Amino acid sequence: AGAEGLTEGSRARIEARFLVHAGDRAGAERRLGEALDSGEPAVALTLAGVLIDGGEPERAAELLEGILGREHPPPAVAVRLTWRLALALDAAGRREEALDRALYTLELDGDHREAMAYVGLRYAAEGRYPERAAAYLRLAIEADPTRRELMDALLRVDYQWGSQEAPEWLERAVRPEPGG
Repeated sequence: AGAEGLTEGSRARIEARFLVHAGDRAGAERRLGEALDSGEPAVALTLAGVLIDGGEPERAAELLEGILGREHPPPAVAVRLTWRLALALDAAGRREEALDRALYTLELDGDHREAMAYVGLRYAAEGRYPERAAAYLRLAIEADPTRRELMDALLRVDYQWGSQEAPEWLERAVRPEPGG
């Protein structure tokens, strides 16, 4: 299956990657914009990423809000679009809206570890809902025990709220498996 077997959206995403790599972000945006009508969610997700990376998170948020507002994508696609919207809103400094979208991502997919990490880190940084912050952080650490910022945040929550559970839990999270 050569290039002729690719969808319009796939071709646009490949071309956009090359354009970004060549320093032509505007060309990548234009090419992805042309392919938006293909209806392939990956095109919108890629365009949103290009916009965020290019310092235009507001445009990315507007794009994703528009898609989510007029279309009813399948649940797995809605999760990806909603999570990318949370990232765009965060990059735009719209923290409360980003948190709302991250929580909605978790409503759509209760196992979305990146959203769990985001919510746990936000709650920990703001000193809100320490029990929830700790729970989200524990789940995120369980999924990826190499993310030091999650462990640091859990230790901060532990220190602030006086629990002795976090250090024991962290020790279990980073302890190597027997025989491994």
